[in-house]
Amino acid sequence: MLLCIVNIEIMKTIKTTNNTPFIDFSYRDKNVILCNDIHNISNIDDVQMECFIVILIKKGHLSIKIDNKNLELKAGDLFSCTPRIIINNAMMSMDFNMLSFIFSPEYTIKMIQDYRLNLNYSLLHSSYVVQHLTEDQVEMITGYYEMLSKKLNMPRNENTERIINHLLQSLAYECKDIFKSDEAE
Repeated sequence: MLLCIVNIEIMKTIKTTNNTPFIDFSYRDKNVILCNDIHNISNIDDVQMECFIVILIKKGHLSIKIDNKNLELKAGDLFSCTPRIIINNAMMSMDFNMLSFIFSPEYTIKMIQDYRLNLNYSLLHSSYVVQHLTEDQVEMITGYYEMLSKKLNMPRNENTERIINHLLQSLAYECKDIFKSDEAE
């Protein structure tokens, strides 16, 4: 059994047993990671997450086990998890595609304080939350991913940080509204 501890500081160096990258990143810094491609996930039995993660399943399905509960995530599901959970038995369909936003715990707390987010209790104190999205919500989250990915990878100027912070703030409020629904697991 191979346990992979996923910490935002070392994610760039994670390799699978055959020395291929575990994750390809659209963007990575000490606080934020954007990725849309996971390779060789079947080579890792257990993953301990040490960061806040929001994943939008774009296509296919993902089967995982968290807290001894099997989850089947499908296209249109938005999944969020908190640090220190262990994800077991990850299996994905051949057509699996996703977008993920990964935040360090320190950065997440700073965002909550800076943006004065009053997140509901279940979002902060559950190990995970799942919500199925409408097509409009999928387009909205995809749009935030694309805008953030482009802006984070562009040359910086005096307004870049402000624009990135506003995009992240808007994404945070969008997720807050999505997860506020009574239908979230």
